[in-house]
Amino acid sequence: MVIVMAQELVPTRAGTASSLVMGLGWGVAGMVLLGLGSLAAVLGVPRALDLAMAVPLLASGLSLWLPHHGGLPSARVTRVGEFARHEE
Repeated sequence: MVIVMAQELVPTRAGTASSLVMGLGWGVAGMVLLGLGSLAAVLGVPRALDLAMAVPLLASGLSLWLPHHGGLPSARVTRVGEFARHEE
């Protein structure tokens, strides 16, 4: 959803927008893993994993503040079989 929002903000550079968002996500994930490893060294692996389980819950709660995005218009939605028939 965040990638789609970025692509809609910069429709002429959709590839660049999605690459930046995905690269930022991978970079943040790498930094979080470093922190989780340090936390596991101090608290122990089971306790660190218990704390890591809270992250998806927090993220799902924060996602409620994202703007609601309507579905695609029905004219743009086609099935694979319909697309193949139109191409013939």
